[in-house]
Amino acid sequence: MRRALLLATCALAGCYTAEFSETAPDVFVCSVDDECSAEASCVGGVCVSDAGPTVAIVGPEEDSVFGVDDSVVFSLTLSGTDLELAEPNGVFEEGRGYITIEVDGAMHSTRIIDGSLQGTVNETLDLGLLEAGFHRIRVRAVGLDNEPYANPSAVADVGIWSNDGLPHVGIRSPWPGDTYVAGAGLDVTVGCLNCTFTDPDLAASDIVNDPVPEGHSHVFFDRREGVSGTLDFPTCLPTCNFDYAESGSIKPSGASGQRRVSGTAQQVPVKAGALQVSASLNYTGHFPYPADNVNPDTWAEMPELAEGLVYDSISITLE
Repeated sequence: MRRALLLATCALAGCYTAEFSETAPDVFVCSVDDECSAEASCVGGVCVSDAGPTVAIVGPEEDSVFGVDDSVVFSLTLSGTDLELAEPNGVFEEGRGYITIEVDGAMHSTRIIDGSLQGTVNETLDLGLLEAGFHRIRVRAVGLDNEPYANPSAVADVGIWSNDGLPHVGIRSPWPGDTYVAGAGLDVTVGCLNCTFTDPDLAASDIVNDPVPEGHSHVFFDRREGVSGTLDFPTCLPTCNFDYAESGSIKPSGASGQRRVSGTAQQVPVKAGALQVSASLNYTGHFPYPADNVNPDTWAEMPELAEGLVYDSISITLE
């Protein structure tokens, strides 16, 4: 019997989706990595090939912080394997290509065409002024025929912050625009600037410590099976405050505060299509910052609450 498997391999480099058939040639069923070749990993019971060039971002470091009033200029440092850089000529040549750069989903004008990923490659990147909050940089290995290399490790990304002194949260993963499996759990990582994440069960009180707020994160999907009405965050507040994804109250383990938390949100919609994923900063009592214990009946009378909410929203695709 022919049975197709839709799998997604998700790591810091993003999410790689492919369709496999157990009866197709060169596709092997597995239970551990050792059952796969040296160039493959066991993902969802199938060996997934990662043959091709690899790219890694050495600098800037993850969660680097830049001032909101300053032009963001830094040296983008890359390393990797199996890619000699050159100007594209429209003809594919194995092991040769160039690097494209995306900033917040938009293609940057800079292309890296000199050097080799066998060593390190440096390119000065000028992003200009960035609005306060979290920003995403992705680099991708592309062949000389202008077709991106398809293996997962041909992509790398990093998150940075623009700092205005106020609290911000940013969704580090999943990555906007990537494709994930419908009906499966979704690994979510949320970062925090000028705030810390704490376990509400271990917090001493429901009071946020200013000027550095403490809280945890709620993860929302704009659609969920069995939930009627809109869950479009934040316009769905205050009625949807507790309609976050199952296991979507993400908090650190232990009593110490952290700037980044991860968890697996369940009840990912089973229907394919676009999905909005939002993450908010919430008090220990679960109200969204800065609306501590606000009566939901008075929410509409206080528009400044919605304007001051600390959250991040992205869109991904489910298949």
